[in-house]
Amino acid sequence: MFRRTHCILLTLGVALFAWGCSKPADSGDSGSKPTGDGSGKTAMKIDFETEIKPVLQTYCMPCHGGAGKGGVSLDALATNDQAAANSGILQKMAGAIEGGKMPPATGKPIPDDVKAKLIADLKAASS
Repeated sequence: MFRRTHCILLTLGVALFAWGCSKPADSGDSGSKPTGDGSGKTAMKIDFETEIKPVLQTYCMPCHGGAGKGGVSLDALATNDQAAANSGILQKMAGAIEGGKMPPATGKPIPDDVKAKLIADLKAASS
C-alpha cells in the first residue's frame, strides 16, 4: 500500500510538473504580447519593435530606408502601432522574403535561421 501511494503521488507530481512546463510563461519577456479584439478571443502577436525591427534595420533598411529602393521605404514601420496599421506591408514583405525576391543578390544575405524566424514573425504580426 505504501509503495502504491508513493507511485501514484510521484506520477501525479510528474504530470503536474509537465503540465506546468507546457504553459507559456507570463513574465512579459517572451517577445510576444497577448492582444484582444473585444470578442473574448486572445491572439498572440509578435512585438514588432523587439523581434522584427532589429532584423529589418540590419538587412532591409540599408536599401529601404529614406526614399527606399524600388519606391519601397520602411521608414513608416518604427513602432508596434505603425506595424499594426501597415499589416499588408508586413504580409508583402514575408512573401517577398519567402519567395526569394528579397534580399536581392546584391543585398546583404539573411542567414537561413534568421530568415525563417523573420518570415514567421512577419506573418504572425500581420495576422
